This record gives sequence, C-alpha cells and structure tokens, in this order.
Amino acid sequence: NVRFLDLVYTRKAEYSAASSDRKNKSRIAREIVETVRSRGGRFLRRVVMAKDVTKNYSRDEGNDDGESEEVLFELADEPAVLEKVKQALREHRYGEAGCTWRKKPTSAAHI
Repeated sequence: NVRFLDLVYTRKAEYSAASSDRKNKSRIAREIVETVRSRGGRFLRRVVMAKDVTKNYSRDEGNDDGESEEVLFELADEPAVLEKVKQALREHRYGEAGCTWRKKPTSAAHI
C-alpha cells in the first residue's frame, strides 16, 4: 500500500495537469495499475461471508471471534481497481489540510 501511494504521488501532478482530459487521466490510472501488477502487486476487495463458504478466497486470519461471518479478500474487478486509483490521484497532496497520507514518500526508484 505504501509503494502504491508512492507511485500515485509520482504521477499526481501529471494527472492534475490533464484537468478535463478524461482519456489521458484513464491512461495514467491504467499505467499505475500495470506497474503495480508487473511488480507482483494485487488489488483486493474485502468480502464478508458465512464461515462455511470460504472456497477460493484469501483469509483474514486475525478475525476469529466466534462470529458466523468471516472477512475474506478476493481480486477486485478492473473497473473498481481503476476507480480506486483515480480516487487516490484526486486526494489531497502532502501538507494540505485534510491530507490522508501519513508520510512523504521515499524515492520512487524502490517501487
């Protein structure tokens, strides 16, 4: 997640400069997704299911509280992934009021 946010930060100015050019903004988001995947990253979505229906999902092992539901993760679909990347690109910059990123990114070379 930190590497993803670092990558988003490196492309944020380019995304903002595209202002109303939706085609260019979508290209930037797709390139970020491709970069993350080429480095072994995945985009997951959280799924809450009955404990007896857990086939083909990655488990969140920290949730064993005796409940009848279990939190699992599955690969997110492409439209959801692209929307999340675009959302991250639109979020506040470092140092601005309301910034949700905790620390300034390290060098982009390690991503």
